[in-house]
Amino acid sequence: MKPSFINGIGSMYEKKLRKADITQAEELRHIDVDALFERTGISTKNLKKWKKKALNIGFLSDIEGIGAVTEKKLHQAGIHDYHTLQKTDIKKLEARTGIDRQKLESWQEAASRLEGKPVIKARLAKEYTEPSISPKKESLWDRFKEWLKG
Repeated sequence: MKPSFINGIGSMYEKKLRKADITQAEELRHIDVDALFERTGISTKNLKKWKKKALNIGFLSDIEGIGAVTEKKLHQAGIHDYHTLQKTDIKKLEARTGIDRQKLESWQEAASRLEGKPVIKARLAKEYTEPSISPKKESLWDRFKEWLKG
C-alpha cells in the first residue's frame, strides 16, 4: 500500500519518501526518524506522526497468506485493512474477489486474533528482536516500547 494511504502524506511527501526507498506505508513502522529526516528533510514531527499511524493500521499484509496479488484484489473490493476484513460479509467478499471462502474465513479469523495487538512482522523487525548489545539487560518489551517512541 502506498505511503499516501496514511492521512497527511500527499504526493510531494510520497515522492520524498520514495527517494529514500520508502515505497510502502507498512515500511513507515520501522523507520529511524532521525535518519529519515536527514535523507528527506521531512520534519521529525511528521515522521513520528506517520510512524505512529502506520503502527496502528492493521495492514492486510500483516495476515499470513495475504500477498501483493491478494491484497490488490481485496483493495479493489474496498478492503484496505484487517479491521474491515474482519467485519465484512464473507459471501459478498467471495463474490466480489473470487477468493476461496475458506481462505477468507481463515484470514478473518487471523484478523480477529490480531485485533488490539501491536503488529510487527518478525522478518521486518528483526533488529528489534535480536539480543541487545548494551551491557544493561533489557526485556524485549522494553526495547519495543523504546522503538515505538521513535
